[in-house]
Amino acid sequence: MNRDPDGVSPTEEQLLALLELLRAERLEAGEALTDVVMRTVQWQVLVRGTIVLIGDLVGSMAAALALFVSTSPRTGEEEE
Repeated sequence: MNRDPDGVSPTEEQLLALLELLRAERLEAGEALTDVVMRTVQWQVLVRGTIVLIGDLVGSMAAALALFVSTSPRTGEEEE
């Protein structure tokens, strides 16, 4: 990657220019933005609860399986 003496690569320079353009656009947060954010928060809360529940269930099943495997007698081994 080619770097100029300032230590900024061409890609970083382009990114900084694009960020400067974005900073120059002053957008007003309106009621529509608030509605979109609130709808997003509402469905994310519902989905998060479901995902946490599924994760807990899978974790419990894995722990039970690990316990079962570690305590089950080994078959096929002959005693000496």
